[in-house]
Amino acid sequence: AGAAPPAPAATLSAEATILSRGSWSFSQLAAALSAASGIPAEFQVVAKPPSVQRNLSAQAICALHWGDPKLLSAQRISAPPVRAAHGELFVVRDSRQAHLMAPRND
Repeated sequence: AGAAPPAPAATLSAEATILSRGSWSFSQLAAALSAASGIPAEFQVVAKPPSVQRNLSAQAICALHWGDPKLLSAQRISAPPVRAAHGELFVVRDSRQAHLMAPRND
């Protein structure tokens, strides 16, 4: 096994709409997120912001709970802990770009 391929240039504000079903497992949603984002599944890290928080600042994105094991193992995205509803927001990042998530002291 060789080294991981380099991460593509950072995209900080791309968005996509995914039509899903409440019966999907989180792994099915993650596959759709991977296809929409272009981030290979093995490098994809997902967070679900609070439903009331739609405009995310860079600081808020850094503070999200990334890769929550309870979220990742959900059997149905319409049930707890995911509770995905119409218009739900998920944030995806590339784990190869972890340096972009470091707090800044500007």
